[in-house]
Amino acid sequence: MALTLSMRGYVSQWQNNIDPATADYHEAVEQATRTHDLRAEMLALVTGGAFWTAIGDLDESEKWLKRGLDITRQLSLRLFEGEYHYLLSRVAMQQGNQKKAHQLAQQAIVILQDSNSGMTFGGPIALGVLALTTADPERQHSVLKQAESLLATGSVGHNYLIFYEDAMEVCLQLSRWDEVDNYAQLLEDYTRAEPLPRSHFFIARGRALAAYGRGERDATTLSSLQNLCAEAEQTGLKMALKALQQANSNRGKDQAAR
Repeated sequence: MALTLSMRGYVSQWQNNIDPATADYHEAVEQATRTHDLRAEMLALVTGGAFWTAIGDLDESEKWLKRGLDITRQLSLRLFEGEYHYLLSRVAMQQGNQKKAHQLAQQAIVILQDSNSGMTFGGPIALGVLALTTADPERQHSVLKQAESLLATGSVGHNYLIFYEDAMEVCLQLSRWDEVDNYAQLLEDYTRAEPLPRSHFFIARGRALAAYGRGERDATTLSSLQNLCAEAEQTGLKMALKALQQANSNRGKDQAAR
């Protein structure tokens, strides 16, 4: 039952249904703890921990992920240990500790490479996180291409969904607007048969911020940025909010300068 609740929470998360996801993750951990099912608890903690990071509750995320990491070591689940490392890297990144975030991302890749099917299971995501924590633009570009090569050979589905989000973010930070559009298109193509609200949001976010970065200040672009900012606040996607808020703040200056 705990495992079912975790998966239902994960589905709700991709539908941007924050309250049901929150309830399911909490109940999953409680049930797994009560029944002493360490594997089910570990799975609830990894999905829930990632969720708390996305909605900006870093204290809760760190608590869940550290507990889950302890369980992976108890159970010798090397593959999931790698996943916990790149998720903790995201937390450190959001906390502003870039050095720690980079170290954790590097460790995640080493662990995944050392585990059976690790890079197929989570390699592209780990590489996306590594790119986000890397200061050298050329190295970032190289890491993204490495992840793309892994995806091209076939990978677990969550890698495509999450890597394309991270790749867009890296390229936004590097002002590589055309590459942002390219990754947005790849994510749209991947989800075309079964569109996901979360993916749709990040596709629209990437395109709007890229357009704004190019200097487009037309009504459509400015309206999109405003709507996306409201959507991020409504759905709790705080990790995606800062860049939108910055663009909307500049929007007022743009209008005043006309």
